[in-house]
Amino acid sequence: MKTGAEAKTWRIALALAVALFVVARTVSAWAFPIFNDEALYLQYAQAIHDDWQKNKFISMGGLYQDWKPPLQYWIAAPFIRIGGDPLYAGRAVALVASLAGLFGFYLFAKELFGRAEGVIAALLYALCPAIAFQNLQFTAETFLFSTTAFFYLAILKGLRHDRQRWVWLALSVAIGTALLLFKQSAVLALALAIFLPTVRLRAANDEERGRGAQWKERRELLHRRGRCAHRALLFGSLDPAEIRRCKGAFQQPLGHVHRRSSESAD
Repeated sequence: MKTGAEAKTWRIALALAVALFVVARTVSAWAFPIFNDEALYLQYAQAIHDDWQKNKFISMGGLYQDWKPPLQYWIAAPFIRIGGDPLYAGRAVALVASLAGLFGFYLFAKELFGRAEGVIAALLYALCPAIAFQNLQFTAETFLFSTTAFFYLAILKGLRHDRQRWVWLALSVAIGTALLLFKQSAVLALALAIFLPTVRLRAANDEERGRGAQWKERRELLHRRGRCAHRALLFGSLDPAEIRRCKGAFQQPLGHVHRRSSESAD
């Protein structure tokens, strides 16, 4: 019952984090005027929308003495003419991407630490001023860090020893490719992923140490039984206090140690 109540509490907290994010971003999404970089990126998306065959790689052609990977503009191009104002359309696309990023950070932190930490990560994501400022713009940064969380999550899932690990590893390759198509500096985010196997290895070692503690308790229980039997055979009788201790040692099943350790771990 306690576990169910705690899970419900964290679900409510996550819902509040999502609501806070949506309200804060929606209210402030169009509070700022258009930024210079944002204007260039919106023009890329407009050009791609108008002529895909001709302009799909326009951001890589040096039109404005700049070189940018094209995925961000490909995503926005189908929606850029909706509403009559490309600024609104572009920022709406960025808002959806950043909302996905909130769930990405929640799932990544949950996989790495636990549900409570995942909710805390989502709250920090919703409240962080630097992230909020980037979320308000149609720039690559929003797409980059929103997707990076899913990339790290896929790698952690892929490090598990189960049947779906290859699916997650293939997904991590696809997401990593998408990161590079959002921004060339994403190579730094990819490089940081080399530390994730050490995190998973540490968790596995902690689990192994837990199993070692269980076997240690079982050995101690067997030793207690052996001492009781030895004294009974050697002296022929035991005092009342020793009888009670030995009775407890023999009444406690060996499997009880394992169950108790498992329950405490849960």
